[in-house]
Amino acid sequence: MLKQKLSYPLKSKNERQFIYLRLRLFDQLYCLEIDLELQQSYLEAGLHEHRWPDQLYAVAQTMDFDFCQQYIDGYIENLKKQLNECQLELMKQSESCPITHVTLDQIDRGLKEFVDTQPKYLCTRNDGKLAKLKCSHHCEKLYKALSQHGLTQEQ
Repeated sequence: MLKQKLSYPLKSKNERQFIYLRLRLFDQLYCLEIDLELQQSYLEAGLHEHRWPDQLYAVAQTMDFDFCQQYIDGYIENLKKQLNECQLELMKQSESCPITHVTLDQIDRGLKEFVDTQPKYLCTRNDGKLAKLKCSHHCEKLYKALSQHGLTQEQ
């Protein structure tokens, strides 16, 4: 399937190593971008609702809102740093491209298409996590609204 996306044969060991390293870097870049989107969505939802996901409280080992915000801000900054390092590694690696019968842009386009078709589960998983977070916030609001009115079990 990778050969179809690249539309040329990998003849030498050097070419295969170059492609597989580049593929790994594009995959890493994709995963980091997806994780960054999720964490930024968590941050946005948390600031809007003034509540974090339960797993963030567990990881941060505190229920302190501000500390959790600092934790997620730091995590986002770390992801951005990793993204930058990965992009730098891709640029550095591109200087040693052993493949001459196609351009690096053609190679990268094929590799990105391949990576984009593979881990769709990450997007689905993240969408599910965000939906669960929003549902949790909604249920909590309903519970608070009902408790404020002092309803009894018979009502």
